[in-house]
Amino acid sequence: MQSVTKSHSARRINYLARKLGIQSYLEIGVGKGRTLFNVDIANKTAVDPCFRFDLPEAQKTHRNISFHKTTSDEFFSRLPHGAKYDLIFVDGLHTFEQTYRDLCNCLIHAKERTVLLIDDVKQKDAFRQCATKKRLIRDAVKPAIIVKRGTEMFSRSSSPCMISIHR
Repeated sequence: MQSVTKSHSARRINYLARKLGIQSYLEIGVGKGRTLFNVDIANKTAVDPCFRFDLPEAQKTHRNISFHKTTSDEFFSRLPHGAKYDLIFVDGLHTFEQTYRDLCNCLIHAKERTVLLIDDVKQKDAFRQCATKKRLIRDAVKPAIIVKRGTEMFSRSSSPCMISIHR
């Protein structure tokens, strides 16, 4: 397996893991594995429909990682309801719709003190945040969408692909 340069995300995640005693880790959107292979957490779960590394080799080399070559929607649909993670890093498909679904699914599989990190929530331009330009224009004129879950409220402003959490 080729050497992977340590990412900023991995350094930050390792810092949190040390400080908080994190034991289980879920990464949605693994790509080349720059973050995954450099995270120092005992039990790791990796989800990506198209890993960009030699998966059979990685499965032999990294026995502490459970690899799932599937979409996050499919992964969560098969994940037992009782499966919970201490730290979840979402770096998957960077559209509002998919990130929102991932967030909702992650909350189902979060413990009371789970750390949830979502990468690239502020894209360079609005076109990268939505699946199509047509959807971007349609969504830009929609009013805010608010979803309440217990004491948390998630809102989407009329500006495309923005999520905020209010407690």
